[in-house]
Amino acid sequence: MTLERRQVTSERSCGSIALNRASASLARCSCLSSSARRSPACWQERGAIAVICGGALYVAGMFVVTVGFNVQLNDQLAAADTATGAATPVCARYLTEWTFWNHVRTIASTAAVLFIVAIATRP
Repeated sequence: MTLERRQVTSERSCGSIALNRASASLARCSCLSSSARRSPACWQERGAIAVICGGALYVAGMFVVTVGFNVQLNDQLAAADTATGAATPVCARYLTEWTFWNHVRTIASTAAVLFIVAIATRP
């Protein structure tokens, strides 16, 4: 086996190990299932807090921000009459506010990924 082939094989196996660990952590602590809600042991497992925080951060940072702010701004921009000068203030507001909320989504998504990485790479 060539060095390049060994490196690819090694990278694939490391990726599989990380995915398997993350999947096992999520499966063991699926706190949304009815049996897990009754069992306090699920909440005490190592990595449970990271799963909960990462999931909550993703939902709040991506879904809520998108639906609550970005879609509203997109609708306002689409409704603005671009033929007249009335759309200029809407466009200016759109650029500043949409960009801000897009940065919030980016930071929240990155933080959620970091929680997942922390779970996957734990010993």
